Amino acid sequence: MAPADQDAVTRVLVNMGKSIAAFLRSLRVTESPLDAYASGQLDALTAQQKDGLLAFLTAGCAQCHYGPRLTDGSFHNLRFPTGRQDHTADPGRSDGIPFLLASEFRQTGKYSDAIPATPPPDPIVTPNLFGAFKTPDLRGVAFTLPFGHGGTYGGLTSVIEAHRTAGLPTGSTLTMGDAERFLVSFDPTLEPAIITFLDALRLDMVNPPP
Repeated sequence: MAPADQDAVTRVLVNMGKSIAAFLRSLRVTESPLDAYASGQLDALTAQQKDGLLAFLTAGCAQCHYGPRLTDGSFHNLRFPTGRQDHTADPGRSDGIPFLLASEFRQTGKYSDAIPATPPPDPIVTPNLFGAFKTPDLRGVAFTLPFGHGGTYGGLTSVIEAHRTAGLPTGSTLTMGDAERFLVSFDPTLEPAIITFLDALRLDMVNPPP
């Protein structure tokens, strides 16, 4: 295929992707009990859910899960097991950065509709990014299993326990890199309360505009 034809086909696919993205941005969700509580409606959470919120904060979950989407948008290594079929450890962000820099679909690429006047600095691979993955959004989390970048945790109980114990032990071949230093082994009795709180993070959709 001639280069001009390749570019034309790519632009069709890019525009399809942009159309889907525009539709997704039109979707809205209803206010969750946590949203209402944060807005001052103190009875929006049940007593059990408030205990769960306290447990969530006490366990240190809010170090990474905060803000409107309950994520810091950063990359961290929790030493969770790989999801690769050959069971080799997944390098995560450290392998993703070279692909990002080489991609013609990045924000500063020719297919972007919003090239920034001052492009952000290119990310670089640092030791802390080996085995690191992006912090997920917690809205609707109870309905998004399995958990972990490899999909190896089948429920909230198992993935919270993995957080509590800083993932797989040193020497495991199913992961790589060093666990984040901020991970702390919180009281396991907090886990049921945390799950009660996470169940309150509903993600009910509002009917999309016509």
